[in-house]
Amino acid sequence: MLKIERIYNKPFDLDGYRILVDRMWARGISKSDAKLDQWAKDITPSPDLRKWFNHDDDKFKEFSQNYMQELEQNQDAPKFANLVQDKLKDENVILLYGAKNTKCSHAIVLRHYLNQKLNLKAQPDDFKSLLYNDGEGNRAKNLEGPYQWLKQHPEMIKKLNLNLGKPGKIYIGNSNKSLDHQSLTKLVLNRG
Repeated sequence: MLKIERIYNKPFDLDGYRILVDRMWARGISKSDAKLDQWAKDITPSPDLRKWFNHDDDKFKEFSQNYMQELEQNQDAPKFANLVQDKLKDENVILLYGAKNTKCSHAIVLRHYLNQKLNLKAQPDDFKSLLYNDGEGNRAKNLEGPYQWLKQHPEMIKKLNLNLGKPGKIYIGNSNKSLDHQSLTKLVLNRG
């Protein structure tokens, strides 16, 4: 499984190959405490893009597009994708980042890139991300993004005991009460 996790989360998730995907070292974390297997600075956003973005939610869509372009042009990205693919044969891979904003992080974009390149099955965290942004960097305002994602991932419908109605309508079990954005977010965070 390809995971993303904030490097400051404790306890550390040691169940897999741990890769720091930040250009700068995480403040306050010693190299021995981080228990990293790799530090992949070369596949991170360029310094100019990182400074321009400055973790501003309103810039996330444009940032995502620009970072995906950088990854497509980055000569180290295919090697990195191959390494991730090789590691995933035997263990989880954990992409670690330091940003406080877990909803609009470059690690989300990097995982999306790797999922596409390696044809990986989507993970529950991908769905959680869609609750906050629509997959293209826009803030989610409705359930259309999560609805479309769930249509493609019936295993998550079963796991969360959901039922899909007409487009944009999501129900709990067999009830006829549709969920709103806030109640779906709460459900996913509690069960996912």
